[in-house]
Amino acid sequence: MALPLHSIDRLIELSPPDRVRAIKAPSYGEPHFEDHFAGFPLMPGALMVESMVQSAQWLKRAEEGFPVADFPLARLERAVFSDYVRPGSVLEITVEKLNDSRYKGTLHIEGKKVGSARFELGHRPLDCGIPRIKRGLDQLDETFAILGGPELLTASEQETRA
Repeated sequence: MALPLHSIDRLIELSPPDRVRAIKAPSYGEPHFEDHFAGFPLMPGALMVESMVQSAQWLKRAEEGFPVADFPLARLERAVFSDYVRPGSVLEITVEKLNDSRYKGTLHIEGKKVGSARFELGHRPLDCGIPRIKRGLDQLDETFAILGGPELLTASEQETRA
């Protein structure tokens, strides 16, 4: 429910139900760089996929009006990585909705494509009467604000009305 790690730093576009764009700027301070790989730090492919999945989850939440639900990764297919993602780079994440639960994500650094994947999100309703779930939902609200989501939704709503 609450994101155990943040694989995106900022939402830069949130256009429900079709598209979301985000950025991740990996830093040397992230613990996975100590071991992956010592002397030549690289962002693990699983975390690159996670950045696309978390972006899609924000799109899905916004599309559905932020329901009391979780949207876990249900299926991953065609994950391809064509270059390294190193600390100090800025990873640009774009996710487009293909149908109700399927998404296509692409990753770019300075305009160069470094990865892509197609994946599916599941849907798991949650019971907000459970204190742990309630805390998790509160953390999601805080994370959405930190990522800049409310401002993007406000801008998107204003464009729609114009």
